[in-house]
Amino acid sequence: MSEDLLSQLAEARKAFDRRDAAVCERLYGQLLSQLPGEAPEYRECLERLIVVKRVQNKVPELVPLMVRLIRLGEDYLGGGHHDVNQWKHELIAVYLELGRTEDADFVRASLPGFIEQIREQQVDESLEESLLSAGSSVDELIVDEPAPAKLDDEPLDPKKFLRRQTGEQTLWQKLGLPGTGLHLRKRLNEHINELISGYSILAAFLVLLCFVYYTYAPTFEPEIKYQNTKPLTSAGQGSNIRFLSNKQVELISNNKSRQFSCFRFKDAFSVWASAFSSALLRREYWVLDKGKFLRDELGTTYFAESSPESTIIGIIKHVADSMQRYCLEKGHYPEELENMEEIRFSYLNPFTGRKDKPLLRLAILDDSKRNTAASMARKVLLELEQAGKFPFEPVLYPGCVDACLYQIKGTDAETKILAVDGCGEDGQLISTDGVRKTFLAASQNGVDIHFERPDSPLGRSFFGLGKNMQFRPAFMCLLSCDCGLPLEFLRYRGAALYLVLTGYFAFLWQAYKEDCRGRKMTGIFALISLALVLGSLLNAFCP
Repeated sequence: MSEDLLSQLAEARKAFDRRDAAVCERLYGQLLSQLPGEAPEYRECLERLIVVKRVQNKVPELVPLMVRLIRLGEDYLGGGHHDVNQWKHELIAVYLELGRTEDADFVRASLPGFIEQIREQQVDESLEESLLSAGSSVDELIVDEPAPAKLDDEPLDPKKFLRRQTGEQTLWQKLGLPGTGLHLRKRLNEHINELISGYSILAAFLVLLCFVYYTYAPTFEPEIKYQNTKPLTSAGQGSNIRFLSNKQVELISNNKSRQFSCFRFKDAFSVWASAFSSALLRREYWVLDKGKFLRDELGTTYFAESSPESTIIGIIKHVADSMQRYCLEKGHYPEELENMEEIRFSYLNPFTGRKDKPLLRLAILDDSKRNTAASMARKVLLELEQAGKFPFEPVLYPGCVDACLYQIKGTDAETKILAVDGCGEDGQLISTDGVRKTFLAASQNGVDIHFERPDSPLGRSFFGLGKNMQFRPAFMCLLSCDCGLPLEFLRYRGAALYLVLTGYFAFLWQAYKEDCRGRKMTGIFALISLALVLGSLLNAFCP
């Protein structure tokens, strides 16, 4: 119902409460002309308008409203409902008040338990005596009343809709079609068990179809070999990815090479539909394909050799190496970074196309009264690696290179940390191996700082039983579309879908009217789905 109708209904109810008959008559009359007959508020408007007409003593205007209310009750409550019978009694009283005795008798004939009395025709005594003397029987004196003439199908004619109660069939009933919403609901209730069984079988069939198809979908594509392809290198150069063909990929991590199958997902439907099989049969490794670079579920970003990000990474390393050599030669970092000729250079920003210079900054952190320099240094490095920006960092832009020398003074001693990072095309810091890790070239007092990187899930052991022990084939999933979930959660999508399916079958199971074979079958489907939920979770948690 629209907001205008809701506000009008609220206004009519207030007028009814304060017994304003004129306003009620106008508002409820307008609502009846705008509301559909199946709306729950329609009956309320009819009943209250009838009350208002009674209060105003507008008896002739009651008839069409009461007829409409009885018709609505027959359609949705049934002809034998006590409310409908009560409304018919009230209509009979109105007909008698108006002097329409025949109409009152006709309505009374539709009430349950009514026995129509046979009326004898009035004959004159001489004719009756002559017939009896001729040996006529009493039955010959009974004359059948002619059937009432068929009226036009007017929406508010009582004889038209009450005739259903006297045995006359409508055209819909003669054709064997449901004539009312009540009849349709009765038919649905009679076959509710069969309908629920059909929904269960349909859902199980669709899941089985997706399971079988996406189990063999990667084999349907022809294998196309790639010649002389260069690997994509991660920012930290700890791992590489090289495509051998459109179905085979090589992952190089920690000086170990592994080859496994891959499959490209180009739409969200295939990502979700494949979950029914891949959640159980494969050990998936998700990689987002952004064209210029790849990003896996651990946050590792792989750049092509010719990509702009590779240029920025090269500049970051050049600045860091130059300052480290200066520290090793002089025994300390320079007091001002601008004093070093090696890092006062310009480079062509591959994103903006203009000449740029590295940002050279000095940050002094002094807490010599409370914390040690070592603890403050650990905090600085943790913040730099995970959150990227740390104190005094300016607004970054695509293609910038930021070098900062932190002078940290604590209760024990003074230490210096050099940190260099840079931004990609979106103005965000370039990430390296690990979730939300910033690519950072860092050294402390001239000594390189190496951050701990997580191993690829394809190289871990199965419950510690042995390296590279596989009970499921390793599979790289190349995602080139938006499926609505982060990469690290995609391996749990199968468990989520099977959990929804379990709830669906459980809902159908409790909707059955009686115990039958279909109910048992739906219960079995629900238990199987629940078992698949547990299997999908085991597959997702175990590498």
